[in-house]
Amino acid sequence: MTGKFIISLDFEKYWGIRDHVGIEDYEDNLRNVDTVIDQLLSIFSEYGIHATWGVVGFLLYKNQDSLKMNLPQNTHIYTNLKLNPYDYILSESLSDVYHFAHEKIKLIQRTPFQEIASHTFSHYYCLEKGQSVVDFEMDLLKFNEICNLEDIEINSIIFPRNQINQEYVSILEKHGIYSYRGNEDSWIYRATTENKSNLLVRFLRFLDRYISLSGTNTYQLKKSNKVLNIKSSRLLAPYIKKFSFIDFIRLRRIKKSMSYAAKNNRIFHLWWHPHNFGTYTKNNLQFLNKILKHYLFLKEKYGFESVNMMEIVKERYLK
Repeated sequence: MTGKFIISLDFEKYWGIRDHVGIEDYEDNLRNVDTVIDQLLSIFSEYGIHATWGVVGFLLYKNQDSLKMNLPQNTHIYTNLKLNPYDYILSESLSDVYHFAHEKIKLIQRTPFQEIASHTFSHYYCLEKGQSVVDFEMDLLKFNEICNLEDIEINSIIFPRNQINQEYVSILEKHGIYSYRGNEDSWIYRATTENKSNLLVRFLRFLDRYISLSGTNTYQLKKSNKVLNIKSSRLLAPYIKKFSFIDFIRLRRIKKSMSYAAKNNRIFHLWWHPHNFGTYTKNNLQFLNKILKHYLFLKEKYGFESVNMMEIVKERYLK
């Protein structure tokens, strides 16, 4: 087996940050997401990249009216009401550009080697108070319902906010999902609720972009009859102007981990959100190009292979 290079993206538009910031505070990033998608697909085609796109099910609707007609029976999920997207859907006027992406998702589906995966129907939080396994299953059913209508095959899931609930993982196979993106092994990446996230953890994660606090986060998978945990190795953090003078260190950390995976037949899994590239788009894409050029070098020298999560599933689980 050769080393594997996995890229996954959390495609969510405003649904992924709605409970944190107002549209007006993140407008540039959101407005440019569709353009970023086009550019990423072009770059992926140029470098032969196989990628997994975890999409929020809401995005698959064409407008607010069609979404309203397809809400689940229970729309009161979380104890913390600001987390609940359904009140927002029913009470606000939703701009298409920030909330829907039907045509972009269909474009991704048509692009070779790109996988559409679940990022849940509603950007569902699996560890927050008030929600239950019954609510989660209904969310899975609603996601599958819209995907069946759009002729989209789903094999993988990316949990919003990386909130992985092992009780919920155990029911994925029943709904046709055979892999999920797990978190890195280090305690600083442990799944947690929003109110348990703390400044120390965020600071250590920031340092880990530049200094190896958590190691390479590369790994090997064996054939399995259980839902596969295709763990993250590294978040591709967005360009920050005031720290750009040390971006070469951030790049070196990523490239070293990729090289280790290629040389030792391991997996390196890189992920980010398209909206991260909505500002400083040129800088972010230049940084990504440097990573992908290194991938081509490793492919030529060690047979490093770009695969998406579905391809890992079919090789290790469904074979």
